[in-house]
Formats: sequence, structure tokens, C-alpha cells
Amino acid sequence: MFLFRDSLPDMNAKIRVLHAAAGANSVDVYVDGNKIASDLSFSEITSYNNISPGKHKFDIYETGNTTNPLFSDSYEIVPNETLTLNAVLLGGKLTVFVLKDNPPTNTSSSSFLRFINLSPNSPLLNLSLADNKTPLFNSVEYLETTGFYPLKPELYSFLMTNDYDSSFKKYIGNIKIKSDTSHTLFIIGLNNNEPKIGYLITDDKI
Repeated sequence: MFLFRDSLPDMNAKIRVLHAAAGANSVDVYVDGNKIASDLSFSEITSYNNISPGKHKFDIYETGNTTNPLFSDSYEIVPNETLTLNAVLLGGKLTVFVLKDNPPTNTSSSSFLRFINLSPNSPLLNLSLADNKTPLFNSVEYLETTGFYPLKPELYSFLMTNDYDSSFKKYIGNIKIKSDTSHTLFIIGLNNNEPKIGYLITDDKI
């Protein structure tokens, strides 16, 4: 015998928005004409919002403007999907780089780190453990989607280098990798320009 459900299963997806377009003004983000982010500045990220499966229209405007969108496009949202919509610059124009935040499930590991290069003028970037130089990610280019690297839940320091300049060394210290959690380390900003290159680490657990 099978028991009845008290309600229908939750099929909603979840989305959040990161403003990673270096040099762009703050923005408002709309889905199907409804504002989901207001006055979002560079390096800011929203919390996750529930969204129903299906096709949705996304518009990004400069803050306070509702005519002339900086970006407008439609996306098909899959049930139970978790996404980060990254506002970035490509060819001088604002666009959206979509990342799926669902970590792998066919593994015994429960804690993960992903490394995403959103710095448009940076060379290929590498990330390693700072203490023993164990490589985690190599030659990551702008807007490349990397996999999730399994890590034990503890405190870490990382070293970021690039493929072309041995003097380029950026340390990222005291990052706590949590149990049963996936994290994304975003590199944002500009190399040798303003706004300066920096990082943002997010907890992708819902």
C-alpha cells in the first residue's frame, strides 16, 4: 500500500543574481515584469528567490529606469534547478552568465568548492591550497564553468596565480568550508585597473 501525499511535491526552482559587471552602475532586475532585485551594486549578490518552472523573461535596467533595458532575454527554468544569474560584461555590453548551483550527488563527499573567473581582463587563473600548493583549479578563463572540487569541512587559505606573471600572487585566507555545503569562489573586478580585482565566496546551500 502507498500513502497519499498531504500536498504536491515542490517543483519550484531557485535563482539569485550577482552583479559582477565591473564599472557598470547599480541595476534593478525584473522577472516577468516583477522586480526581484533593487539597486544592486557591483559585487552584491541577492539571496535565492523561488521561481516556477517554465519560460521567464529577465530584464536588467539601470537603477530607477524602466525603459531601455541593459539586458533582456528569456530563459527556460527547469524544476528544482538552482541558478546564479551573473550580470557581466561581454564585448562591452551587459549580458547574463548563467551558472547551475546544484553540486554533484554521485559522490561520498558533501562539501565542495567551485572557482569562477568573472574578471574580464585577467589572464588564465589558477587556484591552489596556500600551505602546500596543492592545485585545485588550473588555467580558468573568463566565464568558464568549472566543476565542484570536494574538500573536507575545515578552515582553508588559498593562493591564486596566473599562467603568465610569476609575480601575480593573491592570497585568500580563513575561508571556512562548511559540512554538507557547496561554495562558489567568484573572482570579480579588474586586473591592474578599477574596480580592483577581488573575490566573493558564497554559500550555495539552500
